[in-house]
Amino acid sequence: MKKITLPHPELIKPFLQRMRIVENVSHDFDGLVLNYSIYDWDGEDDPIGLYDEDGNIFISRKLYSAYHQYADLVAYHETKEIEYKRDDTEHDEAHRRAYVVELKRAREFYNDIEDLKKFLEWRLSIYSDEKIPNKKKALDRLVLLVTRNPYPAEQIYEAVKDLKL
Repeated sequence: MKKITLPHPELIKPFLQRMRIVENVSHDFDGLVLNYSIYDWDGEDDPIGLYDEDGNIFISRKLYSAYHQYADLVAYHETKEIEYKRDDTEHDEAHRRAYVVELKRAREFYNDIEDLKKFLEWRLSIYSDEKIPNKKKALDRLVLLVTRNPYPAEQIYEAVKDLKL
């Protein structure tokens, strides 16, 4: 299988070397089989999810324990990003496209708008205030777009790009 280029190897490789795998998860997620490993992290800046060059996905036990559904959505995002990269899509493009399908899946998953909003708020909270200075405005924009019918994939792609997610 084709090796995956890591987005920030100088950051990712040390994380991969330090994590401790505690569990492997495999289950159907609305028609897609998700396979990922749960890891323990003893350092600061616990990454919520990442993948290695072979396409193995790793999800933080802190996330998995606290928000199992969020962990699945992050694993779904990573799965799709890997698929796009294996099709020779460059990283930033693959990452944005993965966000578009992840947010669509979240919309389908959460019937209640408040649950969807909580997920989106959490997703934005991962980023520093320097990266997203006005998270309220970003959240309002994403909620408006993600709840629109029909699903405006192109507009969501542009929002993700503008927000530099």
